[in-house]
Amino acid sequence: MTEGLRESVDKLGERVESLADKVDSLGNRVDSLGNRVDSLGNRFEGLDDRVERLEDRVERFEDRMERRFEAVDRRFETIDRRFEVMDTKISKHFYWMVGLQITTLTAIIAALVAR
Repeated sequence: MTEGLRESVDKLGERVESLADKVDSLGNRVDSLGNRVDSLGNRFEGLDDRVERLEDRVERFEDRMERRFEAVDRRFETIDRRFEVMDTKISKHFYWMVGLQITTLTAIIAALVAR
């Protein structure tokens, strides 16, 4: 029996060694998976940084566009004021021309009546 027991113990030892090898292999795979997860975490951190930089660029672009639109608005306000001034001048000149035409017509009619 001792020999049968010894064979059983040897087989059991072999199986335990095989199981230990499998556990070691599993540990290595878990470590590898942990490294890959860490690598992904680093990638996501890099992605977060890139997204933040992109958001900053978009905000700066929006600010520039806002300033440009404000400048265009100011230009249109200046043009509107110029048109108002021009409209006032044209109206004054129109009244003077109408007044001169009426005066000239009155003078012509008076000259014709006086004949």
